[in-house]
Amino acid sequence: EIPLDEQDGYRYHQSFSIDQVESAEALEFFETYGVLIIRDALDSSQVQGLADDMDDFLVSHGRGLSHFGMPKGINALFSPTLLRLRQDENIVRALRAALGVEDVVVSHDRWLMHRPGAKTRRNLHLDFNPFDYFDLHNEMKSGVSSRQQINSRLDSLRYGSNDRAFIAENNDIHQSMGPCVQAIVNLTDLTDASCGGTILVPGSHRALRDFFVDGRRVDETQRCVGPMQYRFDSAEVHNMAQHVKARAGSLLVWDQRVIHGSTPNLSDSQTRRAVPIRAFSGTVLSSKRAKGRGEAIARKIRECSFQDQVTETGRQVFGLTLR
Repeated sequence: EIPLDEQDGYRYHQSFSIDQVESAEALEFFETYGVLIIRDALDSSQVQGLADDMDDFLVSHGRGLSHFGMPKGINALFSPTLLRLRQDENIVRALRAALGVEDVVVSHDRWLMHRPGAKTRRNLHLDFNPFDYFDLHNEMKSGVSSRQQINSRLDSLRYGSNDRAFIAENNDIHQSMGPCVQAIVNLTDLTDASCGGTILVPGSHRALRDFFVDGRRVDETQRCVGPMQYRFDSAEVHNMAQHVKARAGSLLVWDQRVIHGSTPNLSDSQTRRAVPIRAFSGTVLSSKRAKGRGEAIARKIRECSFQDQVTETGRQVFGLTLR
């Protein structure tokens, strides 16, 4: 189990400061548990700014929330506040440390808002197809390998005409692509499981094939979003999951192979807010995909008048240097 922080009265799970994120202790922790918590990724003004941005969006666009807690009818959000977050030096520094590479590219997704009593349910899942990932479907009837099929799907994404492409790219991965990480920027102080939040199975990235796939704890019947997401419903797996206790302003980064999910907000008054980010090495982008993706992002940046605020770090993590 992920240890609690003794120095903070056991209210939160063990975390690291941003200046410790490249330390041997932090990286060993990440390798062991598959998750890293950076407690001071954002300051209180950044947390409040993101919360205000969410509220303003709902009011100005008249949008409701899906059962996932995301704005309905939206595939990817581009706003100055979210772009500023995705190029934030602390966020990028942590993602680089977890991935072990400098050429990090980040995703463009939405945000999460789980109000008290929202109709969400406890879930555990993987955000990829483990059978394709491990080449267990390597040679299909067509004779095309899993990696070739994944590359073909990724290269067919049309970022310029369909924002759904920014979501579709997140879950189509193969073991030969190297490490991929997912993250949650936590905007709510979470010490009690009743408020909802992230749950995960510590260390499941290291046992995924032997225990969960070859051990038949996941099979084709568990697909829940096309072929790209697999759920775990058994009590055996759910009993292994831990609810992550983290401060507002903290960043949770986990290996994409870690089984994870969330729990409903059963509190009386506290709204859970968070922003998901996924990161991967820019080397997995083909030149065709990098060009189409980069051009679409550059246009989105211009549309929200952020072009003069993009930093050198932003140019890299947005993939603008790969066009």
